[in-house]
Amino acid sequence: MSRIINRGLVYSFLLFWLAVTVVPLLIIWSSAFKSNEEIAASPFTPPSSITMENFEDAWTVGNFGIYARNSLIIATTTAVLVVFSSSLAAYSLTTLKVPGSPKITLFFLLGMAIPLHGIIIPQFVLMQGLGLINNLLAVIILLAALNIPFGIYLMRTYFIGMPQDLVDSAMIDGCNEFQVLWYILLPLARPALSSLAVFVFMWSWNDLILPLIYLTENDLRTVSVGLTFYQGQFTIDYAMTAAGTTIATIPVIIVYFLFQRQFVEGLTAGSIKG
Repeated sequence: MSRIINRGLVYSFLLFWLAVTVVPLLIIWSSAFKSNEEIAASPFTPPSSITMENFEDAWTVGNFGIYARNSLIIATTTAVLVVFSSSLAAYSLTTLKVPGSPKITLFFLLGMAIPLHGIIIPQFVLMQGLGLINNLLAVIILLAALNIPFGIYLMRTYFIGMPQDLVDSAMIDGCNEFQVLWYILLPLARPALSSLAVFVFMWSWNDLILPLIYLTENDLRTVSVGLTFYQGQFTIDYAMTAAGTTIATIPVIIVYFLFQRQFVEGLTAGSIKG
């Protein structure tokens, strides 16, 4: 009986958390197919009729196509840079036995403890000196730098659990350090790589602060910044905002479902091996 009660409590909590997470999304998605008048009259009911006018307005009038393109460039490039750099750094700090690797690792991990708001001013001065204001490259560089410490932590945790015999065998067969990483360790670390890529992609796609500071031109704005401009001083276009938010969630959902299996495997395997 106690086991049934405990399981019932667990499932009740999970169902409650599912409702808290999913219900707001369902409300936004249904509002994307309504007019502003219908949203004001019945915000929590399904749309009386399906119309794609809000999506068309968001994509064309609201420049959401341009915003989505910029966000996709930033998120994809940042994810590739973080995965590549973190893999090399984690491999150097674990398998290659770099002198002073514990202190170097601690130095990188300290980057996770530095709040973004505490370094915005020196970041801006640096990017201004490099002439990267109103340049997507500025946001890509800063997002990559902010996410690399987490990437090193995740990949280092995974590489520590790799059997050293595999590396030794590959070395005996004539592989150099890069070949060991490319042909031996990275294929085995594919779940961790997928998890890191999904994390960085989602964080970069949803980031608001850096694009808001460095990308002031309309053609360079991202999805998160563009959504804030659907709100005026006295009015809010709820229908277009809901349509834009719905469009913004699609890439994140697609990326998650494509890498869902590797994502879960990477988190669980890394936690067990670490």
